[in-house]
Order: sequence, then structure tokens, then C-alpha cells
Amino acid sequence: MNDRPVKPGLREKWRTLWQIAKMERAAPHQVGLAVFLGTFVGTSPLLGFHGWAAIAAASVFKLNRLYAWIGSRISNFLVLPFIVYAEIQSAHVLRTGHTVAFDRAHALDQAPHLLLDWCLGTLIVGPLLGAVAGGVAYLIAKKRLAKLDTPAEPHPPISESRV
Repeated sequence: MNDRPVKPGLREKWRTLWQIAKMERAAPHQVGLAVFLGTFVGTSPLLGFHGWAAIAAASVFKLNRLYAWIGSRISNFLVLPFIVYAEIQSAHVLRTGHTVAFDRAHALDQAPHLLLDWCLGTLIVGPLLGAVAGGVAYLIAKKRLAKLDTPAEPHPPISESRV
């Protein structure tokens, strides 16, 4: 027979890595801050680099990298156009007092002129979305922690006598 110890498979390695990533700095307030940071980074003009930037920022601020990465996923192709629109409009209104008129057909032509508003709008919209996402993450983490701290209910005694 083979006396070599059985090495854990790839699935077990990934499961262990997943557990470590979930538990890294995972107090409810740390989870909320990590999601806040990831969401804020996810609203930035760093298209294509949101995940990496969120992981780097979480490392710098010593927050959970997994939850920061999850927060950065707000920049998906369904939501990102609305975020960019809100950022451009909010910054342009603050800078000039009126909204900017642009449409999909001419958005790329106007892109160099709208980049400043997009960057400045990130400082407005990013913290707002981050606060909402981070608050929800905090509440979920707090509820999960409370559920883990609740002692299991004892089983009722089993009667030994049978009639």
C-alpha cells in the first residue's frame, strides 16, 4: 500500500483560502469600512482596475481585501453608466451651476471635456454610495456575528422509559 499522506485537493485549498480571506480583519466595522472603500474605488475613473485598486487600498488601510474587492464590483456594466452620469452631472452643477447636455452618440467626443467632472464627481458620488454599501455590509456582518454568538438551544431530554 501507499504510505504517503494524502495531499488536499485543489478544492480544499481554495476553500481554506476562501475562509482565510473572509476572516481577515472581519469585525463588523472593518467589513463596513472595507466595503465603503471598495465601493468608493469602484466609482472612480479607473476602468478595468477597480478590483486591483480596491485590494491595494485595503492593504494600505489594513482592511479586509476580499470585502473591498466585493465593494468595487459596483462598477459592473449595468450600473457604471448611471454612476458616471451622476458623477459628471453633480460635479458640473457644482462647478458651473447648470447641468451638462450630452448623449450617447457624442459622449466619446465630449470625453476630454467631461473627464474633470467625472474625477470631481467621484468625490461626491463615491462616498455616498460607499456609505450606503458599507452600512448595509456592517449590518449584515453584525447580524451574522450575533447569530454565531447565540448559543444553540439545548435539546429536550429524551425519556428513557417506553410505555
